[in-house]
Amino acid sequence: MRSYMKNMLQFMFTGSLLMLVNMSIAQTGKYDIQFTIGKSADCLLGEAYFDIEIKAADANSTFRISDQNYRFSFNRKALANPRIIEEFEIGGIIDEGPNAFSLYSEHSLNGSVDTVVSYGFELSGGVGYFIGEEDWIPVGRVGFDIMDTTACVELKWHDSNTFPSTFIGEIINSDLYVARENSFTNFEGCISDICQPLPIELTSFTGEEKDCRIDLVWQTQTETNSSHFIVQESSDGLSFSDLERVEAAGFSAVLLTYNFTDEISGVYNYYRLKQVDLDGSYEYSKMIRVASDCYEPDIINGITDLYPNPTTNGRAVRVHVYTDNIQRSAELVLRAISGRIIYEKNIALDGGANTVSFIPENLPAGMYLLQIKSDDWFSKPQKLVLTE
Repeated sequence: MRSYMKNMLQFMFTGSLLMLVNMSIAQTGKYDIQFTIGKSADCLLGEAYFDIEIKAADANSTFRISDQNYRFSFNRKALANPRIIEEFEIGGIIDEGPNAFSLYSEHSLNGSVDTVVSYGFELSGGVGYFIGEEDWIPVGRVGFDIMDTTACVELKWHDSNTFPSTFIGEIINSDLYVARENSFTNFEGCISDICQPLPIELTSFTGEEKDCRIDLVWQTQTETNSSHFIVQESSDGLSFSDLERVEAAGFSAVLLTYNFTDEISGVYNYYRLKQVDLDGSYEYSKMIRVASDCYEPDIINGITDLYPNPTTNGRAVRVHVYTDNIQRSAELVLRAISGRIIYEKNIALDGGANTVSFIPENLPAGMYLLQIKSDDWFSKPQKLVLTE
């Protein structure tokens, strides 16, 4: 009997210890979420935008974000018709660092009742984007129609005590767990707080190649409390870096013209402006793309662009490839997110810029990885989105 009781106690102790270990493993991530006023909303047309942002609560609560469903309510006397304005790119394929690989599904927006918004998307491949404690990470922008300019919007998060609750998943040892909530910052402001005049009214932003350089020109019609512009560039239209700071006028009611010249161009060059106000708030301009036949490539032996992307079954995808060899044979490889090869094609490449194409057929909608494989190099995989 004593032996039996001893074994039972050992079994219960071991089981309890395992439960505590599993609970401690599953309780590492702890997050804060907030709303910020989304820029580029046009209050004159009766629209208000809000950004959803997340960060880790502290240095001991960092985690890799996976499946997400941000749920909140709003005042329907002030707002109506919630919709996704922009999906912000988090994750992606990065050469090194904590976010080596992560891809997410298309964002969705639904409501369980007429004043509850459910904004969600899932991890489709990779380890999940690393959420730190220092920077707020914007995940998406939601827009509403303004119903009453004298009302207050009352955006309120749904915590674990409110149905339906916000869900944030984290990846631990390849398993999905629920991250812990720390703080929810609601937005109690009114329409009058949102519809302040924009610091800069940008009327045009264009780019043109001249003598192996990219000349950028933009114009403003009015400026109020404007500080400066940051010219940003990208080789893929996803990840941008700062090129130059250009001082703004501050206050102006006349048409002003600004310009900047990028001395080094790629095959395809993407640009945008970060328009910064005196109080530190900012908004981004539309993105423009400028093609060039005269460039020093950022990518040696690799894919420089895919078009169109997203695409559909039966539509040809043009793949721009640059190689420093005079001639070489290679393979175009399309993989599922899991890594399984679903399409291969032999291609011939000349030295310099090349354009090859393929036609996706009979493939389910989703995200795929496109890669060029030669005898002695592999290109960085590029994300290709296939829609219905």
